[in-house]
Amino acid sequence: MTFQWCCPLILLMCIRVLFGRATSSPSTDDIKRHVRAMLESRSTPLVLLLANVLPPSQKEKPCWISEFNQRGPTGAIAHYLYSGSNAHPPTEQWSQRTQGPWLLLDVVGGGTPKLMVDVQSGTLFGHSETEYYDILFANAHCAILKLPTPTKEGLQCMVWVPANTAHFLHTECKREFMQRCPACSRTESTASMTSA
Repeated sequence: MTFQWCCPLILLMCIRVLFGRATSSPSTDDIKRHVRAMLESRSTPLVLLLANVLPPSQKEKPCWISEFNQRGPTGAIAHYLYSGSNAHPPTEQWSQRTQGPWLLLDVVGGGTPKLMVDVQSGTLFGHSETEYYDILFANAHCAILKLPTPTKEGLQCMVWVPANTAHFLHTECKREFMQRCPACSRTESTASMTSA
């Protein structure tokens, strides 16, 4: 009798030990490390995506591109933010980019990691503006951030991806986005993404 009771319990424990690690979320340190690696990449700019409806082709949409500029004095990472287009895709190297706002970016926080975005130039009144975005998930393929205030369309999340993968959303990123940002997803079965 005891054996019949213990067998299913042991089986469940074995399954959890074998497969539990693959389904767990990254630790806070892993999230910080992944976001920092994306921000420090000198070879690949980042594309900012907001949830909405998946377009037939990302190349047909304008997008926001964030590109490494330099390391700041306090350890923050400086990026330029500019608009990309079909004529000048984010993966193409060209010298006449219109430099937009200059951003200082840093990963902060002990509990929930946050991305500090300090806009240093290109602001309306010429002074810096700082926002903090909760980092909901990050891996080598994406960083999912919660907007400090939802957009007028009700969108609450954005995703930063390397420019060379902006035409699709990695499977794990799509799954995490669906789970963590249900208000941004139009359906339960597919993650809907477009350029911001």
